[in-house]
Amino acid sequence: MALLVGVALAVGVGIFVAWIARRRTLARPGPSVLVEGTSWFAQNGQLVGPCCEACQVQAMVRPLPPAAGDVALYELCCPRCGQVPVRHAFTLLELLELERVAERAWDATKSRAPVPLHSPPRH
Repeated sequence: MALLVGVALAVGVGIFVAWIARRRTLARPGPSVLVEGTSWFAQNGQLVGPCCEACQVQAMVRPLPPAAGDVALYELCCPRCGQVPVRHAFTLLELLELERVAERAWDATKSRAPVPLHSPPRH
């Protein structure tokens, strides 16, 4: 009898863990727009980004040491995990253009007509 209770408990715990794992993986939406290696997410009807895809928070911009030519360069960094989602230095103009391209791409995806889902044929 104790063996049956132990097996039932182990199966119950296994099902519970699988259910939690499935919920966590399903709850994370993918990025709405990908632009030059950066992820952009839609939140409250607006495009937010570039974001850290793992944490789904907007990346912050931090300055890099000055380079030759006195051009100010910046990199994106996740404020939560500290990861640099894109190993690319940006000027302020490039960051503004990145935002414009992401907005245009998002507007294009919103304006596309939704593909109708057909029900399978009945036999």
